[in-house]
Amino acid sequence: MISLNKPCPIELKKSILEYLVSKGRIRACLLYKLEKKFCKPNSKERIKKVNLISCLFSMMRKRIIHIIIFEPYEIKWEKENLRNLEYLKDGPYYIRKFTYLENLLFKKSERRGNYIFDSRILNSDDNDKILNIISKLSNLFKKVPELKYKTVIYYPKNSEPLNIYKPFEGNYDLEFPDFKSPSPPVGHFQKIEVN
Repeated sequence: MISLNKPCPIELKKSILEYLVSKGRIRACLLYKLEKKFCKPNSKERIKKVNLISCLFSMMRKRIIHIIIFEPYEIKWEKENLRNLEYLKDGPYYIRKFTYLENLLFKKSERRGNYIFDSRILNSDDNDKILNIISKLSNLFKKVPELKYKTVIYYPKNSEPLNIYKPFEGNYDLEFPDFKSPSPPVGHFQKIEVN
């Protein structure tokens, strides 16, 4: 059970910050990497995952670190019968399907941009809202363990800015004055059989 009442041990907080500082110009890493560093049986620290998450939430509340979850999706391979292919014969093929993990305990109104959660935009004065969000996050980490691969822990002090989704400010109307479409291939190709 995640507890927000007991303070984060100073040594653990110090170790987390040292690890984030060691990451270079952008002092950030995935939650998965922190778990691997601090919670694996062969690690020096041997911290329980619950204690690590509690400490991270405590540090987030004090705005020492930020927790950012970008738009997650699952990749699944499904077998489908395909027909009328240009270069392959008809038959069963594995197709990649991207499924977004929608509605992960956060409503669209609580999300901003392409992030499911971004603690950088939280109002730190609204303690009840922060406790509610922390409760939702802890449930989310329990329900969707793969989310640790999509959760970034960011230490902003002396760090480059972290922007996963930057708005495109260029021109979408590109011109190719010398662009010529390729000529069709000479001859007829025989379809490739996969089986």
